[in-house]
Amino acid sequence: MTHEPTDHDEKRRRPSAWSDDPDRLSGEIARAGSLADLARAFGSVQEFAARSAVHCLGRFSDGGDEVFALGRLIADLRDKILVRVHDLVLAGTGPPPAAFCLLALGSEGRKEQYLATDQDNALVYDDEEGDEAAIFFEVFAHRFVRMLLELGVPPCPHGVMINAAQWRLSAADWERAVDDMTDEIDEQGILKISVLLDMRPVAGDPEPGWKLRRHLLRRIVERPLILRYLAREAVRFSPPLGLFNNFVVQKSGAHKGGLDVKKGGIFPLTQGIRTLAAEHGVLSTSTEERIAGLLEAGALSAGFGARMREAYAFFHVLRTGNQAEMIENRDKPDNFIMPDRLSAAERKRLKACFATVTEFQALVSKKYELHLLT
Repeated sequence: MTHEPTDHDEKRRRPSAWSDDPDRLSGEIARAGSLADLARAFGSVQEFAARSAVHCLGRFSDGGDEVFALGRLIADLRDKILVRVHDLVLAGTGPPPAAFCLLALGSEGRKEQYLATDQDNALVYDDEEGDEAAIFFEVFAHRFVRMLLELGVPPCPHGVMINAAQWRLSAADWERAVDDMTDEIDEQGILKISVLLDMRPVAGDPEPGWKLRRHLLRRIVERPLILRYLAREAVRFSPPLGLFNNFVVQKSGAHKGGLDVKKGGIFPLTQGIRTLAAEHGVLSTSTEERIAGLLEAGALSAGFGARMREAYAFFHVLRTGNQAEMIENRDKPDNFIMPDRLSAAERKRLKACFATVTEFQALVSKKYELHLLT
């Protein structure tokens, strides 16, 4: 599935409650002539995201369309922020000596980074200029990351940023790195492959990015054992449901009475769907679009695909709404939901969504014969 929504598509699907805010914010970002201007625009985007998250909370009659639309909209605005940072950096360094592509990774690459934002990026550049290009993009990378930090975008806690040499390579070096991590499969390599499968060009020339993505998918198809190890990550964490369908919550500590909706719900679906998408050559990066691509490929039944989509959306509605409230209270947002604060209907739906995750994990485990892995 390769179709990306056009501006017309997005405006047509935009809930009326959002009014013209996205268009106004896009203009504010485009007009930002300095880091201070861009910081104000970024703050406005964050405020819009929080307001919209609260609006989405409790509105689920559309099966999740609104929360997915919000994800796409916030991703589009944050892409524009990244492009403007890219432009401001190049205004200081001068034009690059070679074509290059800035890639969004992780939840940003999947267009699912609603409120808890940090940096997840990579860079690939053409090889013709050799050392000159390597030196230029090292300077570019450090300025780019520093500028994002000054805007208020936190660093990736795992160091997945272009100021780290391993995430900033020439096209040839990237292909060699992909070959190495797919030839000798280990835990770190699988984690890195998972991150790269979400790569999405956001600035510069997109072709080096798409070429790298095609190479990665080709290597995975040639080495199907990789799929089995990717799939194993999808069953690493179980949904927090007990033997009698009761919630399993934290017994002590800061999150006492809560459950981690990302660990037990969002992550297993994200990773399993990512694995199936890699096998079936689905080029989209968002989980919603991957599910649609898998339905088109016949890899999922219509009914089960719809249930997975609804479960994934509901997890994000709860998580994002909770994070919006935490930000409003000046707390650091996290992934914990307090079931006793939900309505009876919401608790019932949440249990059904976790049951869908359990069913999906069983499907993944059987399909990829995970019992054969030691």
